[in-house]
Amino acid sequence: MAAKNITIPRYTAACLAADEGNGIYLVGSPSPGLIELNFISDFSAKTLDRVGSKLDSSVWTTGAGKACFTYPYPKTANRAIQILQFGSYSTYFSIAYPDGTIGTSSFFRERAFVSPRLFAWSGSLGDYDMFSLVTNYTFPGYSNWAGLRLSFLSNTGNTGSLFGYGLTTFPAADPLLAVGTYTASTGTLSSGYTIVFDKANQGKAYLTSGSTTAFQGSTESVMTLAPYVAVNMNNIVLSADALGITMAGTGYILDKVNGGNYTVIYSITPGATFELKQVTAKGGAPLFLPSMAGAAYGKQIVTYSVPPSGGDAYFNSFDTVSGTWSGSNLIRLPGDDSTTNPDGKPSTPIGAIVGGVVGGLLVIALAVFFFVRRRRQSAQKYIPAAQAVHQTSEVNKFDGANQGHVQPPAQQIQYDQPPVQYIQYEQPQPSFTQSYQVQYDPNQIQQSSQGQQVQYSLAHAQPDQGYVSYDHQGGGGYQPPIFVPSPVSQQGSETLTPTPYKLFQPAGAAASESVGSPMSTTAYGSPYVSPSSYRDSTYPPGTPESSHAKPDKTSVPQGPQYIPPAGES
Repeated sequence: MAAKNITIPRYTAACLAADEGNGIYLVGSPSPGLIELNFISDFSAKTLDRVGSKLDSSVWTTGAGKACFTYPYPKTANRAIQILQFGSYSTYFSIAYPDGTIGTSSFFRERAFVSPRLFAWSGSLGDYDMFSLVTNYTFPGYSNWAGLRLSFLSNTGNTGSLFGYGLTTFPAADPLLAVGTYTASTGTLSSGYTIVFDKANQGKAYLTSGSTTAFQGSTESVMTLAPYVAVNMNNIVLSADALGITMAGTGYILDKVNGGNYTVIYSITPGATFELKQVTAKGGAPLFLPSMAGAAYGKQIVTYSVPPSGGDAYFNSFDTVSGTWSGSNLIRLPGDDSTTNPDGKPSTPIGAIVGGVVGGLLVIALAVFFFVRRRRQSAQKYIPAAQAVHQTSEVNKFDGANQGHVQPPAQQIQYDQPPVQYIQYEQPQPSFTQSYQVQYDPNQIQQSSQGQQVQYSLAHAQPDQGYVSYDHQGGGGYQPPIFVPSPVSQQGSETLTPTPYKLFQPAGAAASESVGSPMSTTAYGSPYVSPSSYRDSTYPPGTPESSHAKPDKTSVPQGPQYIPPAGES
């Protein structure tokens, strides 16, 4: 339901999509099953506009990572917005429009894209954007890396979204971050770079090309990667929470500064230089949060932040030309006196400066006063002493005349006092144990009904709850138990219990016989051949495959609806 001037909503996992020259779309799920589309043009404002929303309890979740992109072609009217939701077991696509319409979701059967941090925007041409990404499945003889051609016209069919594993060159199986760049392209091939940073603090840049003519089952790859070029890291160490942002030919990385809590920015422009550099920033910087979302808007980087301790969400923007941050809740940078508040005024308090100067002058005046006073007191003490000495001298002279001798004047002996020495103790520095993350191998072995083994590489997490770091095969991580189902002949006598996965409608099967999970190779009570087995037997390994429309089981309006609690019918 559309609404004007509402408070900026708080989303656990959100995404931003830039509508060049107009503003930014903010997408998130405030509650399970509900997806909301918002729009903001003034990034310093405390409110925005609700464009539309849709309820689908089988798709949208609050904690699953999301990515958003607007129509890449120079189109001014009603530009489509692609919304992706990541997960360990499924990835959903949905096209939204500025009028508030949000389309039916689709997905790739038995394939999932694990994280928006491993989703590099490496090409843009015509009606398509191109991405290099990590999936939940390692294709035999290839890799867990794949290429995606994301369509803004349709998510199904040969003109729709398409992905394949035939990349030619494969990056690290267990990367830390992937960020992409792209250049203006013509013809049928897009051009760009995929930059992959691994957990050994190494970076590699791959020249990337994507095809707009590949189709399902064709021998032409959706995307190919050339041999890599090593990236000069300049001793920069990225964290697991680093956020990649693509601004055409330059890739930016937002991360938490080493030893601090504010946001630092790095940049790389592959082709011109394969070097990661820190971007000089002034005007303060926002607090870095792992849940921060960002997008490129012209020559600006726009971020969306949600304070973990409560309070309103807010936007910030960084001008890559002037190197200046603006927006709410900026933190003053060390050695930078140019920090500004949201209203543009200097954040350094003038009153405090004036007060400090006045206080310093007062201290100096008091010091001079006490110094003069002490000298006067010392002078007053000296006068009586001198008079006493003079009187004593006169008496001695008188007595000397009577006794025949003169009393010598009294002498004052001064002693040198040795300087006081203080013993200084060195406090032992506490030792800190560096934190570490346990990585584990999520590979599973599943026996198909034909007796062939299919190897899956799954990131162990709750379904659709976002990416969880995992280790590649042989990395020494946790090995999940291996489950081998009983032969088909024995399964007929057992009572089959449906799993809690998402429902879907397999092609060529009756609805009453096809209820099952997108991750299941066999639908319950149905003898049909699984989509992956059929595809692998029909098309050569690594050939492109298209996404499939998710059937709309219920017709729901575009606004929020009441979701019954568990157990309530």
